Amino acid sequence: WRALPDTLHGEVITLLIGSNDILSPVHRRLLPEAMAELLAHLPSSAIVSAIPSPAPPARQANELIAAAAAAGRIRAVTPTLLGPASWRGKLASDRFHPNDAGYTMIAEVFAPAVREALARGAER
Repeated sequence: WRALPDTLHGEVITLLIGSNDILSPVHRRLLPEAMAELLAHLPSSAIVSAIPSPAPPARQANELIAAAAAAGRIRAVTPTLLGPASWRGKLASDRFHPNDAGYTMIAEVFAPAVREALARGAER
């Protein structure tokens, strides 16, 4: 995000990050702070997903995402469909990253918010 121009004005920006950071002790510790910094720089058109993990740093990051959404700074989506049981048959051979079915499921979580954002943009 630091490399993006200050004049970035996209119709819709979607963001789903942080799951890999839960694996590394260094990144895990820094995740909430990094998420806070990122959220402070995103445009209000951004749609940000909560991190589908029960790990404490993910919960802290999710609280920041929820607070930013409540303040109207972003739009948040909660991947309630992305619980552990729902990943059967949706992971790549590394058993961590999604396969095509997994990415389809993620897209379905974002789709309503993206459609709404595009409709609002068309009204302007």
